[in-house]
Amino acid sequence: MPEISIIQEIIVLISALFAGFIDAICGGGGLIIIPMLIAFGLGEQLAISTHKFQAMFAMCCSFSTLFKYIEFKKVFIGMIFSIIGGILGARVLLIINPEPLKPIILFTLLLIFIYSIFNSKLGSIKAKQIISEKLFYPFFGLLIGFYDGFLGPATGSFWIFTSISLIGQDIKQASINAKALCMASGMISLIIFMIDFKIYYSLGLKMAMCGIFGAFLGAKFVLKYKSDSIKKIFLVIVFITLLKLTYEYYLK
Repeated sequence: MPEISIIQEIIVLISALFAGFIDAICGGGGLIIIPMLIAFGLGEQLAISTHKFQAMFAMCCSFSTLFKYIEFKKVFIGMIFSIIGGILGARVLLIINPEPLKPIILFTLLLIFIYSIFNSKLGSIKAKQIISEKLFYPFFGLLIGFYDGFLGPATGSFWIFTSISLIGQDIKQASINAKALCMASGMISLIIFMIDFKIYYSLGLKMAMCGIFGAFLGAKFVLKYKSDSIKKIFLVIVFITLLKLTYEYYLK
């Protein structure tokens, strides 16, 4: 495994704490951690697998903190299909190059950002349900679960946006329910990563401890603050995701 300096390790651990906080609210922590690990010499594959390993600990923390608020009767079928999607996505990642699909993800996030900006009430009040939950959770469980296993950035943001725009959830409940759905696809894809990819376990465990604390604070934030505050963070994270992906795909 590559060696990183003490200063670099301290920076990574502080970043892991902040990433855990962001992930617990609306997802996107990988945007902080993965580029940093790559810059410190881990390489893309090792950085992604190590992040997925440490992020799962933080996700478990936020999941357990919000457990009693999750609507399991609604999301259970979505969790099942997220597991199936996560398996398929992680296995396909081993076979094909994801590069041609990345501009599609960028365009989708851009549409989400523009729509959310110009729809001031999005997520603040319970909107009209467009499709039935019996259709929504299996379809998007498979689709977003596949994406989580295959690429992964902003998985939580995709769940939040689709939940508030298609089945009428407010952004707070959508954020809470997203923990269970991301947990399902994230856990199964991590198992596949642990089997088929190298992971920097010693660094990942240290990052996990910091991420757990950040996730605990983030979960408490979700419970304490109103939907408007969560929406602002959601928009900031989606915007940062757009900037990062635009730089990586077209400017780097």
